[in-house]
Amino acid sequence: MRVSSASFARIVASVLCLAILGFGRAPNDDRSAIPAADARAAALKVLREHYAAEYSATSADAKAEFAATLLDLAKALEDSSADRYVLVDQARSLAVQAAHVQRALEAVDLLATWFVVDARAERFDTVVQLLSKPDADPTALAHDAFESADECLKNGDESGANKLTRALTERLKDSTDESLQARLRELRATVNLRLKVNAWRTQLASRPDDPTSNFELGAYECFVLGDFRHGLPRLAKGSDPKLAELARIEIDDPKSPDAQFDLAEKWFKYAETAREDLRAPILQLAATRFRAAQPRLTGLKQQLAADRLKKLGAAVESSPSAEAPTEPPSEAKPTDATAPAATASSRRPTVPPKYANRSRAAKQPIVRSALAWLQKHQSANGAWKSAEFMEQCSDDSCQGEGMATHDVGVTGLALLAFLGAGHVPTSGTHAAEITKGLEFLVGQQDASTGRFGRADRTHDFLYDHVIATTAVVEAYGLSGAAHLEQPAIRAIRYIESARNKNRAWRYAVPPNEDNDASITAWMVLALCTARDFGISIDENAIKDALAFLDEMTDSTTWRTGYMSKGSHSARLATMQERWPAERTEALTAAAMLCRIITGSKPSKSPPVKGGVELLRAQPPDWDCADFYAWYYAAHSMFQIGEAEWRQWDPKLTRVLHDRQEQSGCRKGSWSPVVDVWGHVGGRVYATAMLCLCAEAPYRYARAFR
Repeated sequence: MRVSSASFARIVASVLCLAILGFGRAPNDDRSAIPAADARAAALKVLREHYAAEYSATSADAKAEFAATLLDLAKALEDSSADRYVLVDQARSLAVQAAHVQRALEAVDLLATWFVVDARAERFDTVVQLLSKPDADPTALAHDAFESADECLKNGDESGANKLTRALTERLKDSTDESLQARLRELRATVNLRLKVNAWRTQLASRPDDPTSNFELGAYECFVLGDFRHGLPRLAKGSDPKLAELARIEIDDPKSPDAQFDLAEKWFKYAETAREDLRAPILQLAATRFRAAQPRLTGLKQQLAADRLKKLGAAVESSPSAEAPTEPPSEAKPTDATAPAATASSRRPTVPPKYANRSRAAKQPIVRSALAWLQKHQSANGAWKSAEFMEQCSDDSCQGEGMATHDVGVTGLALLAFLGAGHVPTSGTHAAEITKGLEFLVGQQDASTGRFGRADRTHDFLYDHVIATTAVVEAYGLSGAAHLEQPAIRAIRYIESARNKNRAWRYAVPPNEDNDASITAWMVLALCTARDFGISIDENAIKDALAFLDEMTDSTTWRTGYMSKGSHSARLATMQERWPAERTEALTAAAMLCRIITGSKPSKSPPVKGGVELLRAQPPDWDCADFYAWYYAAHSMFQIGEAEWRQWDPKLTRVLHDRQEQSGCRKGSWSPVVDVWGHVGGRVYATAMLCLCAEAPYRYARAFR
């Protein structure tokens, strides 16, 4: 192989610099504190002396190339030293000067991976600097700018979000990309609203009874955030007398079906004269009240409630601002692991507060694009087919079929992706797709056993069953669709019947005493979801499953094993070389999530704290992808807390954004070829799983704060 003189010179310079600065082996994944100022200054002095010629270059291309050199050197370091910090920091500065978006943000990611820094602040500062560079590609930068603005809003930094919004508005003023312009309009509206919210809160801090601020803030809390507990008392003191009266009735929480019907009628009629931006959520609240009352009404009122619900379904679905109905707070109940399990009944299940943020996921570009692809590739019978999804393709770009034996499972995953973004079968943008998918699953259920799909087509059919079960239970719980109650209950009973006595699950039904941590984690999540929505469960099943996961967890490494303590994740023999089991912590992450959602506080759980250390060392890597592991890791790391999530989220979001298909029929999907289980589930599996990863911060609120 012939090496050019320029390439050879660069290699020699790199080697010399390695020798001078004492560089060594591969980077260590443990993060270090920012080195002392004097150590950084000494390292910078050596670097500038050695690369004096490169530092004197003025062209953007030369600066970008020099930044790449410094990043390569940083990656070759043995430890997180002052040398490495200076290399990455200088690379970022040079990339910003060169307006090289990708290289500058790569430097930020490396800085946050190796050092204890405020990743959000570092990314924010870098994005702001890049936005000021006329030569920086605004399209390449837009995603990161939008994500930084969202992070600012998430952390209450409205001024930072406003700064980014103004800069984006200036840089995108000539852009003809309608999707970017739509996202910018949405961001501007959100930032303006949040600034108004801050003003209302400031006003109420000094004047608690101010009617205008009480009305505006109460409407925001009730109809945007779904926070009725705080919003209703404000509305009761607000400037709109009709809304104040309705708020007082809601606070009193009428119990009888007639009183609930009358309240629903009042909400319905109030919506006719309500402010336009409040109309859709008020109609959703009316629908919620009608659904709660209808099963217990008699005579004409029952028919009137049915008629209203029919009209409301069409009205809410046609509204561009419609989201999943939010339950009034008076119907909320405890969601911790010690809450008593309710007995299933014909009444509409309560939606716990932990599910309240899902509609925010629908606003994320990655999620919207993935759901659009799934929508296009649903079969006429309602299924998402693992192998035959390409029948719905408009061109031949959507390669990557899976195994047809898993249509039930991938249909369940696709439904969970829609439900995870706040869509429900009774209303909203994707009601039709969800309804068709549920009809397919219910049609695949054995009425006598409750099993989804056939047990004779694949040995691991329980994966398909438990994923389908979770989808049906969630759809029932979030929508209150009465026809889904019994299929959901039957499916849960089948799960309980498949468990080994006093133990966990594997593949055999009836069980044969084999257990594994992977299928067990799915079962725990399904049972917890059922309990959330008032379906009675065998509490011993969760207790015994957690005990089994503890048995599989090595207390010296905190790794959770597959079928033996501390072993690595399951791998087919043919997959081990390409996807080494040592490169994933799928079962550790799965066990962590099970522990947290069943009541283990992360800061007080040694297996969870130990698991965090293992996950940090295995961030998402497209070259050795395990979407299954990413799914559990994303949900676990979000549940751990904001500090960990700030470190994990940029790495996940970056790979999801960079690898999501951008053209052709495959636009919005992800290739399954790179994933260890992609050959099983195909492109539908890959797209649904990675969409669920992107939804992780919205699917379930944190169990502990």
